[in-house]
Amino acid sequence: MTADNSVDEKRLLAVLAEQLKLPITQMSRLVELNSDNEELIRQINETSEIALQLIYGVILSINTKSQTSLNLEPICLSRVLRSTADDLLMHAKKYDCELELDISSSSNPVMGNFRAYKSAFTTLGYTLVESQQKPGGKVIIKSYRQKDKIYAGIFSDNKIDSDSYKRAKILAGTARQPLSKNSSSSAGIFIADSIFSALATNLDLVRRRNLTGFVTSFVPSKQLELV
Repeated sequence: MTADNSVDEKRLLAVLAEQLKLPITQMSRLVELNSDNEELIRQINETSEIALQLIYGVILSINTKSQTSLNLEPICLSRVLRSTADDLLMHAKKYDCELELDISSSSNPVMGNFRAYKSAFTTLGYTLVESQQKPGGKVIIKSYRQKDKIYAGIFSDNKIDSDSYKRAKILAGTARQPLSKNSSSSAGIFIADSIFSALATNLDLVRRRNLTGFVTSFVPSKQLELV
């Protein structure tokens, strides 16, 4: 393990600890209020699931970086994105957020790790859903092709300022850094970025057709192209 990896891991753990303060506190308070309330139990389960996803994302990122060779295999990108949408659906409803899936350009197989990609997209999605500034906001899980690459990511109709994102990234692990005034934290984005980095790809902030999102790129496998 290099010194840079050690620093990155410490920052990730600090981000995780800061992010988990809120859901753990929420769960504690909800249990105190009324443990017989079914709606309350549903909220507790959802909050704990998000916390577990964040923990899993950090562990996955650290384990991936520590491996000398990754377990890569041909995967269907559309399956990753559909599974991500399933996980985000209830969270989107909680925030009165419209969740869309646009994966028309994801049929080609790519080399990767299904669990890692799904964890990265899911933690990213949690943050973008929570960053919606008004009810009825839209979050889109999307893929598209440009030249010889396939791009996949999650977009929002909520404008994300690039300077704020850069500043939050620099301060990651030192304080909660929301993407907007309604967002709990941008920790999910940093966790996703760390996972993609461990898989030798970047997570970039982009604007596309009045939407802002975080996108990574994939090179489709010509030899494994689906028939």
